[in-house]
Amino acid sequence: MAAGGSAAALLAATPDPPPAAAVALAGRRLLALGAVRSAASPPAEGCDEEGLLPEAASREQGYSSGRGSTGLTALGALLASLPVEPDVGRMLLLGCLLGEEPLAASLAAVLATPRALALAALVPRDASSSSSSSSSSS
Repeated sequence: MAAGGSAAALLAATPDPPPAAAVALAGRRLLALGAVRSAASPPAEGCDEEGLLPEAASREQGYSSGRGSTGLTALGALLASLPVEPDVGRMLLLGCLLGEEPLAASLAAVLATPRALALAALVPRDASSSSSSSSSSS
């Protein structure tokens, strides 16, 4: 995507575009996490006048909601390099900064586990087998 291009316009041109509301929500979520900056925010130290990190600008990874230019922050560049959801990635990075790597990694694993699988792990095997055997004997 070209720097300054609209993420909403790019996604709308895909064969199966996501709902516009979902794209707007994702943009707001990234803004709240600090992964992108709004046009009203001043650029952070080390960023160019558009608020892009030099690496992000050279890879043309700008982000725009369509209402004004926004840019990928240093945190956003780090989050983009992690194979997890942005909020989980931010938690992992903060855990590392605070010296709580094991706790952050454990919480990330819990958050990344599908809920049904996590709930199934909480049910004792004896209870699940006895309920199935009692229903089959009736």
